[in-house]
Amino acid sequence: MYMMKQNIFVVFVFLLNVIPAFSQNDGIREVQLNPEDYLKSRPSEKLFVHTDKSFYTTGEIIWFKIYKCGDSLNKDAAASKVAYVDLIDHNQVPVLKAKIEMDAMDGDGSLELPLSLNSGYYTLRAYTNWMKNFGPEYFFEKKITLFNPFKNLPYNKDTVVLNSIDLFPEGGELVNGILSQVAFKINRPDGLVSGKGYLLNKNNDTISRFTPFKFGLGSFYFTPEKTQFYKVVFVFDDNHLVSKPLPQILEVGYVMHVDIDNQKVNITVHSNDPSASEIYLIAKNREYIKAAKTNRISEGVSNFSISKSDLGPGISQLTIFTRAKQPVCERLIFIPPQQKEVLTTNVSKQVYVNREKVSLSMSSTTSSRSNLSVSVFQLDSLQKNDEHDIASYVWLESELHGNIGNPRFYLSDASEEVIRAADFLMLTHGWRRIYWHPLLNKSSSIKFLPDTTGQIIACKVTDNNTGYPVKNLDMILSIPQSTYQLFSAITDESGMARFRVNEFFGKGEAVLQALHPNGNYKIEFIDPFSEQHTNQFHEQLIITSDKKKLLENYSVGMQSQHIYSADSIQKLLVPFLRDTFPFFGRPQNFYLLDKYTRFTTMEEVLREYVREINVGVKGKGNLKFKLLNENNHGFYSEDILVMVDGIPIPDPDKIFSINPLSVRRIDIIPRSYILGHSFFYGLVNFCTYQENHDGIDIDPKAIVMDYDGLQIKREFYSPDYSSQERLKSRIPDFRNTLYWSSHVQVHQQVQFYTGDKKGRFLVVIQGINNEGVPMSSFSEFEVK
Repeated sequence: MYMMKQNIFVVFVFLLNVIPAFSQNDGIREVQLNPEDYLKSRPSEKLFVHTDKSFYTTGEIIWFKIYKCGDSLNKDAAASKVAYVDLIDHNQVPVLKAKIEMDAMDGDGSLELPLSLNSGYYTLRAYTNWMKNFGPEYFFEKKITLFNPFKNLPYNKDTVVLNSIDLFPEGGELVNGILSQVAFKINRPDGLVSGKGYLLNKNNDTISRFTPFKFGLGSFYFTPEKTQFYKVVFVFDDNHLVSKPLPQILEVGYVMHVDIDNQKVNITVHSNDPSASEIYLIAKNREYIKAAKTNRISEGVSNFSISKSDLGPGISQLTIFTRAKQPVCERLIFIPPQQKEVLTTNVSKQVYVNREKVSLSMSSTTSSRSNLSVSVFQLDSLQKNDEHDIASYVWLESELHGNIGNPRFYLSDASEEVIRAADFLMLTHGWRRIYWHPLLNKSSSIKFLPDTTGQIIACKVTDNNTGYPVKNLDMILSIPQSTYQLFSAITDESGMARFRVNEFFGKGEAVLQALHPNGNYKIEFIDPFSEQHTNQFHEQLIITSDKKKLLENYSVGMQSQHIYSADSIQKLLVPFLRDTFPFFGRPQNFYLLDKYTRFTTMEEVLREYVREINVGVKGKGNLKFKLLNENNHGFYSEDILVMVDGIPIPDPDKIFSINPLSVRRIDIIPRSYILGHSFFYGLVNFCTYQENHDGIDIDPKAIVMDYDGLQIKREFYSPDYSSQERLKSRIPDFRNTLYWSSHVQVHQQVQFYTGDKKGRFLVVIQGINNEGVPMSSFSEFEVK
């Protein structure tokens, strides 16, 4: 069965309150519902990703914009400042990863597709650290098609068609002697679902006939008998057929039916259970409990009614509980949102020639401010119009598990056809068969904290002798780049230490170690990317032989860009850094060693001309650093923090083994510094020429690793043919994506040039207005 994507933690808090109330005399009236207070401590997050297109050749770049589109009633919930993006192959193995910096509403980035990737279907995922608490079903996922022109791809003349039919009794179960509605979903890869269906009993007698309403969805009614065996047979117009037996028929149980009119949602529950006396209805819309009602069963029937305005727009989940607190029926309903944003795109012309300027203007009747991204790409038999947009994702796809064909249709208008098709869609996603009571024990299982101030780098420390976590240990994380960064954390009960890291962009080195490396332990870096996956798999990519010439054109276009425009398409944008100083600020004094006599040992260097440092003996012949106390003209007897290229060295004796010729500068910072549980009266930093802690032996238990920080953004390349020289240039321009921008506002004019390719081009605009309402627009033009 399909599983609805909803925040089960809100169900937890509700049930913790509601289940005890079921045993009280006043029943459901005693339930205390405080979902708003709960959401403040466990806010929801939801992401949508707009990619420039969906079909790529290896060597191209996937451009994308990530939107935070959480519950509009809870706008302050979206607090994460980092989104994790990975590209997953058919074996559920990530082939590309990126950490994207997010602001209050969005973030943007890109993925360059290496030539080592195989042709096939891939999944682009996006999620935050906080979203990992609720499982991969909550992640954004999009199907991406990749073609590698340098690896053989089998061409098939005939497409293998695998047809199937799924059956969904309304409410979840079939019960002996109770009239039931059974929804069906007919699946056929080519989408040509046309034919007739038959419900047959064990004697192959026809009990009912039916036809699909739309998209292979529909339903039929019948009254099941426990002694009978039933199956459904569907015969396509081309005489292919599929069949499937009906689900098991219960001797005793409950059946629900929902009828929606203009004002109300009416729920009827039938039961043949002689002990049934009282049942409870819980209605939930997203994270919010909208209604909690109780009613008696009289002569096997109980009725409920809920105002549509009380439920609110979107998908609502209706669940029936028995007096024994057991869920017995469940149904989803969809109420279309009334607040819709109409975004209009005006293209200056409908037909252009090669290398001609295109002007786009956008307008909205309700919004003066917005947050938009724009993509313009060529349409063909491989690169098709994307069925998905941000509104259909927010209201439908993010709430349902599994593929939804033509999602934009269900939000197109309020016609009878759309309303009826949407109800069939809900019927085929309605009964999750979740065991509620085991979930109650998971209400406090928060393992991942939100990246509210920056990315979180985590590690775990365990004792090598016992295998137990090492708690209350001072851990330090060093990032020895040009602007040294240092972070500290203390391991918790589970041995975890978490560092909140700001402004770490691009590839760099990171060093994880204990401040006081005593004991026999190991440090394990925790990969922030999720290793959990949904059970959704993509079929094998099949390319028919008639597409061979088109794929060759894709390959030529990609290669020509790398040959003639390599510098332009690889241009990176320098990230803005709020603080360019090291973590210790400006050093009070520094010594450039090339200005002094070079000595053969570091001890001599410090003794001869670094006046702020005194080298003393601490016992057993070992040397010790002492920092000058300017106030009393003496030296501190306590420790100072000694570093090489910004990396703390827990054992300062190692400094004396450094070759002085590898050290360029010595920084003196005579200011007190607190690190974890430790207090230092000053700092001294030895800067090497290569800034790679050359010649120093870091603690063997430390982890020194190459780490990818937040992604450095690329600049999208769009040629300018405004001059005659460029217009007549013989450099080929075979771009499939003519334009991409992740930062566009309503009423802003966008301009770009066509290339050398002819055909139809699609303009896709996605975004959110300043009220948090999703908006999108699709328009076309032609190049001749």
